[in-house]
Amino acid sequence: MKVSIQKKSSVYDIVDSGTAFNYLNDDSVKLDIELNGEFAFSIEFLFPKGDKGKSDLKVDYDSTKKLIKFACFGFDNSLGTGTKQPIEIGIFNGKKLFIHFWIYSLGESQVKKLEYCFFMERQ
Repeated sequence: MKVSIQKKSSVYDIVDSGTAFNYLNDDSVKLDIELNGEFAFSIEFLFPKGDKGKSDLKVDYDSTKKLIKFACFGFDNSLGTGTKQPIEIGIFNGKKLFIHFWIYSLGESQVKKLEYCFFMERQ
């Protein structure tokens, strides 16, 4: 039996979604992304300590390395912390590409669980 599922939200196609854990609590998580074999880039999630009870997100784009870094300061909540709306990360074949993510801090060791979803404009 073959099953095909296309995921959509509003006027966007969900092109990928998933979950990843960091190996140890201070380790980053890196996603290497390739679009149709035509373009490749990476996204790295860093988890620096923040002010107690305060979370902040800093985004750094490095076009020479084709790398986007999300520094997730103080994302230490077991109920999760993440984006309030999708963040535009690029344009591919004339369509905008976005990411939405949520990060959970798990257990005493504060290992991070990352849930992410990529959206692309539908035309």
